[in-house]
Amino acid sequence: EKDIEESANTLKKAKNIFIMARGTSKPVGYYLEHLLFSLGMHCFFINDYNLSETFPRLVGEEDVVILISLSGNTKKIIETAKQVHVNDAKIISMTGFQTNPLSNYADFSLFCYTDTMDTRKDDSVSRIGFFILVDLLINTLKKNNN
Repeated sequence: EKDIEESANTLKKAKNIFIMARGTSKPVGYYLEHLLFSLGMHCFFINDYNLSETFPRLVGEEDVVILISLSGNTKKIIETAKQVHVNDAKIISMTGFQTNPLSNYADFSLFCYTDTMDTRKDDSVSRIGFFILVDLLINTLKKNNN
């Protein structure tokens, strides 16, 4: 609960919010982008694989980057986290419950339950935990705005 509260406060102060997800986690990114936009926040979902190498150059210390990876081991997401970390932007990671490389780069780590973490062979693993996490984050933002 504390991490969600701190993440919401960080998002509220952000100049820009960038979201990145790959594979079956992409719908979570689209959902989060839509909800943040509806709250009037400057939000960009990086849905193009090629832009994942370009957008970190646009990120500054007033920005927040949300990186979504069930395993926390997605190579392209980790590479992006390294680049963003150098630019001093805040990083919020959303992963399954476990120690993982992505959470090591994050200022705030949000975790959700999953039956399995290995998505390399089977990416049909449910992301329902991510959607619940997004709803909790958005509800906290809305509550804090009142």
